Amino acid sequence: MSVAVSVLVATYNRPQSLAACLESIAKQRGGWQLQVCVVNDGGTSIRHAVAAFARRHPGVDVRWQDNPDRVGQVEARNRALEMATGVYIALCDDDDRWLPGHLESLFAAAGKLWAGGAPHPLPEPGEDLWLAYTDTELVWLDGDPAEGPRDVQRRRPFAWRDAADLLRRCNPIAPSSVLYPRVLHDRIGGFDARMSHYWDWDFWLRASAVASLRRAARCETLYGISAAGDNLSSDPDRMRPYLERLARKHDLGKLEPSNFARMTDDPALTPYQAATEVVWGGDPSIWSYG
Repeated sequence: MSVAVSVLVATYNRPQSLAACLESIAKQRGGWQLQVCVVNDGGTSIRHAVAAFARRHPGVDVRWQDNPDRVGQVEARNRALEMATGVYIALCDDDDRWLPGHLESLFAAAGKLWAGGAPHPLPEPGEDLWLAYTDTELVWLDGDPAEGPRDVQRRRPFAWRDAADLLRRCNPIAPSSVLYPRVLHDRIGGFDARMSHYWDWDFWLRASAVASLRRAARCETLYGISAAGDNLSSDPDRMRPYLERLARKHDLGKLEPSNFARMTDDPALTPYQAATEVVWGGDPSIWSYG
């Protein structure tokens, strides 16, 4: 029997952060059948990290792969997808975190909970396709996860209304926030490696053409941002060629590079910002393991 939820994780040379990420996945409340599919994109072997996680959480089906060479983050996710056997697919980057109610909120938004909160994990015959996502909290962090708890510099909600409309001008959905039935891939294919750093935006655009977008108005996803500014997205202009490629593919017209943090400061997007529930209490230990 397939597990209910397969979580795809791509990683590269961040073993401590990966371990903390996997712990946040395993701590989901609701009694879900979980499978984590981890692909190491050419970094130091993750064998010990995933073996230790499997010992701590024997109820989670753990599948993993060490790629000897780098294939890129998008192809790494496609390889994780190939390993997955879940009825539903979720995503989590190794530098992001799920809060304990993440999956519960997603299944509720998708209408997949029975009364009282019990899971109803199987699609129904003829069920419409959907992609559910939670709101996200952007979290700026100092410090090295290998050296203990990190210092939280600041926090900001990332929550938007009318996501289907916004998708033609910006990306209002964080990649680690989503859940959808695996059959969506049968309709639109896998993740497009040609889109590089805009693989997620491309996937949402393709998904929204055949599936409804269903928002959970709770910040159940934490999106980690280096306060030192060494995330690639901290310099959006470096990503301009990939943005132009995305715009050509989807006929989006001329777009200016941005990122999640810049979006929250953009006055043109202020009317789209939505009220949300902030869930995280601020404990920085969620960012480090051990």
